[in-house]
Amino acid sequence: MADKKDDVVLINFKCDRELAEQFKKVAKQQGYSQSLVLRELMKEYLKKNTEIAPLDN
Repeated sequence: MADKKDDVVLINFKCDRELAEQFKKVAKQQGYSQSLVLRELMKEYLKKNTEIAPLDN
């Protein structure tokens, strides 16, 4: 089996500074990392927009 680190990619994107700051603040207040929230949003997007199930249900 492949090392879990081999299955991880880094995704960078641009957004407005105010949006990024608000997102960081709210995620922290709720006790979540920004990465976790974005991964969950990506999974929900895939569920709604594809017939392919996310890899780690």
